[in-house]
Amino acid sequence: MECKNCGKILHGVYCSACGQKSITKRITLRNIFQDVLTIFTNMEKGFLYTFIMLLKNPGEVVHRYISGGTVRYFPPLRYLVFWIAISVAISLFFGVFDQQQGMIQDYTMLSDEPEVLDMQLELQQKIQNEIRKYLNVLPLLILPFIGLTSYWLFRRRGQNYAEHLVLNAFAFGQTTAMSIIFTLCVIISPTVLPFLFFAGLLLTILYYMYLYHSFYELSWAGAAAKAVLTTLLGYALFIIFSGLIGMGIGIFIALKMKAGSS
Repeated sequence: MECKNCGKILHGVYCSACGQKSITKRITLRNIFQDVLTIFTNMEKGFLYTFIMLLKNPGEVVHRYISGGTVRYFPPLRYLVFWIAISVAISLFFGVFDQQQGMIQDYTMLSDEPEVLDMQLELQQKIQNEIRKYLNVLPLLILPFIGLTSYWLFRRRGQNYAEHLVLNAFAFGQTTAMSIIFTLCVIISPTVLPFLFFAGLLLTILYYMYLYHSFYELSWAGAAAKAVLTTLLGYALFIIFSGLIGMGIGIFIALKMKAGSS
């Protein structure tokens, strides 16, 4: 029998040339369901195993993955994308995103003149709609900045920038997953909304401290200092970048509105 992937002669269940499994039966819905279930429930490798190990020993996960032991673990970027998608879906479905934007409007609406206030509200609504379109993508933009920060802080430790992206994809994916708890708290009690960002930021710092202590074998104090620097500098770079993008979008929308009214 020939391999259906590369055409080589099969001498077992798996092709010795490309690793393709020999499949002789047609794919059914049951096969698909079993594959999906295996990805999320396998305790020895895959998604659930990655989640548990990132809780128990994140340093070991990162070390093994960047050393080439990737089979057991869910790919870091896909892990991050999955949790961002879940987090965004919950936030949009239960209206948490709209509540956050409403709170921002309350803090930024400073004018007492009705015409100016109406224009500000219209502009912010348009910006909010643009942000909503790319809500799944925006959190991913933080990764390069935090990766750059951790690469600079640990530049003498031997990891390259790509390996720091792996480290931060795992860390950011895990903190995104854990931060869903805070979003659920807002759904249950909207009064805690003002603390949502700071709770997520604190969780991120604490997890990075745990990761650095585990991976780099730093003291808790040293790991805490590096975690604070990584998080704050990474977010600062991202906020500057986002601010420039936001200003560009705002100017574009304002000019478009002005052209439409003239």
